[in-house]
Amino acid sequence: MGSRNMKKIAFVLNLPWSLAGLFYSLLMLPRNIKTDKLQFVMVLRVRRLWINEVVLRRRVRGFTLGNTILLSDVADNNTYDHEIVHVRQFMKEPFIFPLFYCFEFIKHGYQNSKYEKEAYQRTNE
Repeated sequence: MGSRNMKKIAFVLNLPWSLAGLFYSLLMLPRNIKTDKLQFVMVLRVRRLWINEVVLRRRVRGFTLGNTILLSDVADNNTYDHEIVHVRQFMKEPFIFPLFYCFEFIKHGYQNSKYEKEAYQRTNE
């Protein structure tokens, strides 16, 4: 099976998460919505990711759920690239990635999560 077909299958398996991301974005009052068909993502610009900020106790630039990326006003091009890495992680481990991510977050914290380390490494942040 080709890479493009695998991406389509992963996209479908992640659809519940992507829809949850769209619903979640409504709580953040999206200002702008774009699609990146090459990456199979929907990108929503929001003023702040206030729920994430309450949990992490710091300003948040971006958040990914399935193939939905939310970018706050403080996001830059590196933030988008960082979030695309998370989309690819969702594609590699469709449907169950959020569970693995949460386990890593609880066990190792945000900065030491293997998923965050990979995203920061790939985007040189």
